[in-house]
Amino acid sequence: MHTYLLYLTAAFYAVLACVTFARKRTPITMFFGIMLILSGIWAATYAAELDAHELAGKIRWMKFRLIFIPYLGTAWLAFALAVTGMQKTFKRWCWLIILLFPSITATLALTGWKAEWLRYDFSIEHLHGLQILTYSSGQWCCIHKLTLHATGLLGTFILLSAWHSTNPLHRKQFIILTAAYLFPTLGNIVSTSKLLPFHGIKPAPFFLIPSMILLTYVVSRHRMLDLVPIARSMLLDHINDGLIVVDTFGLIVDINTAAESRIGVRGMDALGTPIKHLPPPWNNCLDGVCDDEESFKIETGGEQYWFTRKRIPIQDSAAKHSGTLILIRDTTVENQYRQRESELKQMQVQKHLLRDIHDGLGGIITNIAFMSAIARNEQKIQKKDEWLDKLQLLTGEANVEIRELMNSLECNTMGWPDVINAIRRVSNVMFDNRIIDLRVRVEGMPPDEEPGILAGLSIIRMAKESMNNIVKHASADQVDIGLSFTADLFRLIVLDNGCGFDPATIQSGCGLGNLGKRAGELRGSLHIDTSHGTQIRISIPLPICNIADSTSHSEEPAP
Repeated sequence: MHTYLLYLTAAFYAVLACVTFARKRTPITMFFGIMLILSGIWAATYAAELDAHELAGKIRWMKFRLIFIPYLGTAWLAFALAVTGMQKTFKRWCWLIILLFPSITATLALTGWKAEWLRYDFSIEHLHGLQILTYSSGQWCCIHKLTLHATGLLGTFILLSAWHSTNPLHRKQFIILTAAYLFPTLGNIVSTSKLLPFHGIKPAPFFLIPSMILLTYVVSRHRMLDLVPIARSMLLDHINDGLIVVDTFGLIVDINTAAESRIGVRGMDALGTPIKHLPPPWNNCLDGVCDDEESFKIETGGEQYWFTRKRIPIQDSAAKHSGTLILIRDTTVENQYRQRESELKQMQVQKHLLRDIHDGLGGIITNIAFMSAIARNEQKIQKKDEWLDKLQLLTGEANVEIRELMNSLECNTMGWPDVINAIRRVSNVMFDNRIIDLRVRVEGMPPDEEPGILAGLSIIRMAKESMNNIVKHASADQVDIGLSFTADLFRLIVLDNGCGFDPATIQSGCGLGNLGKRAGELRGSLHIDTSHGTQIRISIPLPICNIADSTSHSEEPAP
């Protein structure tokens, strides 16, 4: 009956181990599955030892058990470290020392070398119908039991130390897991202390039965293998962003794979050290107290890489500060894209500025050259003076053009008040000393969103081109310039009471053609009415589109 119960317990442990290994492979599932396998081997081998009738068979099953059982405490310690996220706090040399003791025990049991160190003087004792193997324990057997219990208690302490910083569900898990491990440990302690009236039977394997029940309960009812520890391994160690966790003393307590790769440091070497001990220049870039997202640049091997750093405070369940999460995001590709985009936009800006110079100064300089040639060949003094007066006006207009362009370039941006003031200034200069009744009016409220320097210069250029046509061709004495704003539309209206013209006779290369082109670049429209004088109406939808963006898309080569 006793052995059947132990065999059944071992079978349950085997099934539970299969369920565990069927889950996503993580340190949690790996160490938990190893614990289950070792516990099943413990129960099965002790049952086989009890069933064996000969002394040699019983010794063989006892030694087989000692090959595996010494690693149970180490597996429990590794599981506790993994489930609490503290596995990186143990250095490699620590694990070598911890594994040394169970490895010696397993080697002694497997080879039979120095048998008196472990167990010797074997015999069979009959107790309540059972044949119990009895023996004397050597000096190393005491060391084996001490290290087994020490590693187990250390794992239990680590698991319980995370009690205050976990949620209620994890606390229930920790209680059940601790109780499941302490049952066989308690059985070992009772057996070693010889508190039971029958000294031959070992209670620890039978204490695996309640442990099995508790472990089955925590896996099925509380879904321990489906919660945060597995999510942490899958998420933190496999995301592209670097993550570093710093405690309240400023020491690194966790670092994911992405951070290790970018910084060029092994996690084992970084844990327990302050941020300022990281390799330069990362120590200076990551050290600080500012919680806002900050950008910084790292040069490695002649290459430049851009990153952003954000410090996120960590609070425990009692809302007390318990550390800081440092998030490191690689923004190199984004910065390169923005830099390339900025360069393309700058090229478009230069292209449009060159066109503005051509449209504004090109015609004036051509007229100056043409009039200078006529004045030089003119024989009559009076005619020569007239040409010189016209040249003076043109040079003044050129001076105004250059000044307006320079004023625009000195500004990094251009708002609607700048556009309105520039149009007022240009109209006053152009119609000064002329018998013309000028009115400049603004209707509606300009939007808060700025048109930008290119769109603003284009609107000013359209207004100036319209006024140039009035000065040169209209013979008008009344000019009305209107700037109208609605929620989704901007209108520039230039009216005069001059002689008008026939739009059909206008050649494509003249100023009105440029008006239509500029309006189209802003996704607007141009309307000209010459029935009574001339009315030029330019309508542009709001918000103003970026000229550089629109032209760069329109000028892409076809595939």
